[in-house]
Amino acid sequence: MHADAGDRIEVTNNTLGAPPRHGEVLARSGSTGLRVRWDNGRESVFVPSSNCRVVEPGEARNDPVRLACHIERRRRRGRGTMTSAGRPRRS
Repeated sequence: MHADAGDRIEVTNNTLGAPPRHGEVLARSGSTGLRVRWDNGRESVFVPSSNCRVVEPGEARNDPVRLACHIERRRRRGRGTMTSAGRPRRS
């Protein structure tokens, strides 16, 4: 990814429910880093990876909806509690 000062970037997150981060590139820092002012007002040196892209001017900011999935484990019938040694406890 190539970004220059003044470009807007978007960084997606792999955590469910976390929205992408948006910021403005202030300057290039070193060979691969970017000095970025994030929308929350903080600044940092950021090294882009595959989850980062330059947002084109005028592009609508439509944050994707991220859905969470919850899987509940069911306890099998007929199995009692286990002892600390990993053997079934006798009732």
